[in-house]
Amino acid sequence: MLAVTAALVAVPVTGTTAGAATRDAPARGDGTVTVRVVEEVDADGLYDRPTEKGMPGVLVTLTDDHGTMLTRTTDADGTASFRPAGSPLRGGRYRVQAHNPDLANLHPALAGHGDGPDVIRSPIGFVDVSDARDTTYTTGFWAPGVHRREHAEPGPEGRRGAPVQIGDRVWFDTDGNGVQNPSEPPVPGVRVTFDPTSSGPSLTTTTDADGEYYVGTAQGLRPDTTYRVSFDHTGVDPSGLPGRPGAADLTWTAREAGSHRLIDSDVDASGRSTVYVGEPGYVNHTVDAGLTKALRLTLAKTDAETRRPLAGAVLGLWEDSNGTPGLQRLGPGGDRLVGDCVTSSTGRCSFGSLPAGTYYLVETGAPEGYVLPAEPVTGPYALTPKNASRGTGLLVALDAERG
Repeated sequence: MLAVTAALVAVPVTGTTAGAATRDAPARGDGTVTVRVVEEVDADGLYDRPTEKGMPGVLVTLTDDHGTMLTRTTDADGTASFRPAGSPLRGGRYRVQAHNPDLANLHPALAGHGDGPDVIRSPIGFVDVSDARDTTYTTGFWAPGVHRREHAEPGPEGRRGAPVQIGDRVWFDTDGNGVQNPSEPPVPGVRVTFDPTSSGPSLTTTTDADGEYYVGTAQGLRPDTTYRVSFDHTGVDPSGLPGRPGAADLTWTAREAGSHRLIDSDVDASGRSTVYVGEPGYVNHTVDAGLTKALRLTLAKTDAETRRPLAGAVLGLWEDSNGTPGLQRLGPGGDRLVGDCVTSSTGRCSFGSLPAGTYYLVETGAPEGYVLPAEPVTGPYALTPKNASRGTGLLVALDAERG
């Protein structure tokens, strides 16, 4: 038999969406969001007028935490304006996306560094217009090989060609669902390192105040090269994050969650990913990483009749890592074994530093004088920041029968 006790109660395993957050009151006093989409020419990360023109007819969307979306099309000068106040949007913080009008020929423009309305940003980003703040978000697209290139000198490999760039964001995943919700804050100070799988130097940068990073030709990034990308949060000050987690409480959120690859997290439990930089002109602003508060699962093993705590039970914790219902322990593409634990004299053992997700317990060794259950697998257990971030985390009670 099993029971999930609670102060912290196991929740049913269901799909999680960006709309799962608690609804805010209708936004009042939100400022205007102006999105400018430009046709980049010199790949310098800036909107240079009058050389560079706005792009008319580009679809732009503004989305809130609950998935509500407004849609506009850029006018003759490449701008689209949104006034969230009085609209169905809620919250004051929104996701902006400019949709590529010609996927076959256009790439995202190289992002610039620094602040200001003329600095080009990724085609997908985040704005805060609460408290009647107006903002202008500039992004763009370019056609490598068609327009004048900024870097006409031979590159690191002795070749001439258009520049390349990889980005772009580290955020704090407050609800632990692995998806960038507009209200979830950026994380500055994360160290990002690119190590080529072939020969060559490592490249390192740090996320800025917006949680963004960009590494490109100017920093030594090479086309036609595979890199191992590592994110290191040891230098982050978490005191300003929701819930004020301690530095030791931070962990990487679920990888490739949800159905929207542009707003998920791309790193594994160690904060690592692999990226291939394509031919000259390649720009990829989708290499994101989400931090969240580490979760804990504690199991309590007791005698089925006397409720006495039992030492010596051996259990393994498995993470549902392949998205297939039920536990798959064998074969390629199976679920991931997190580790094993043995109950102490208190009848308990714990697994910590867990990201939000779905887990199973497998009992592999019974306490002395007891027998393994006929069905050694229990679960699924859905760990979330709400039910597993405090104290013992999610507490699972398991009974044992005498042999």
